[in-house]
Amino acid sequence: TVALVQALTRRDPAWLDGFLAGFGLLLLDEAHHVAAQVFRDRLHAAGQRGRVILVLDALDQLVDDGPGAPLSWLPSTMPAGVSLIVSTRLDGAAHDELGHRGWLDHRLKVEPLNYDGCRRLIGRYLGVGRSKNLSDADASRIAALPQASSPLYLRTFLDELRVWGTHETLRSRIDELATNETIPELLQGLLDRFE
Repeated sequence: TVALVQALTRRDPAWLDGFLAGFGLLLLDEAHHVAAQVFRDRLHAAGQRGRVILVLDALDQLVDDGPGAPLSWLPSTMPAGVSLIVSTRLDGAAHDELGHRGWLDHRLKVEPLNYDGCRRLIGRYLGVGRSKNLSDADASRIAALPQASSPLYLRTFLDELRVWGTHETLRSRIDELATNETIPELLQGLLDRFE
């Protein structure tokens, strides 16, 4: 994706405008690798053509390789027609920079899942039309795990159960997965299974 975005930004601006006119959406994954000015110019041009919603997930994880302030590649003010939605941790440079720019007026804090939320997610994800149906006891056990309050952890856990080969060994697999207390531990356990 980065190579594609970089190749597009090296094109003649007139050609790029014509190319992008055929699309209602331009996805810039790993946008921090694009020259900051080119990114800002493209964002401005997109806003002039119509409404744009720029979604940046895990903004705190983007490495800012450029000089100056954090997020220097992001315009200091959003161009007309452009709205910004970001997710970021509350305890880092990205959040602080968003505050300095006055962009924290409309915040939504995403709380960890509670037990009932975990149970609903388990039921929806492994329930109707799915190959695996957990017993009530197994679903309750998973929902009660402290680490299941993380949607990413729970989704990864449930993904593994969906592809697990046999229903007869499902409970032992749940036991194994439950020993992983963090997302990196869970992912490492899944990778170990593939080796």
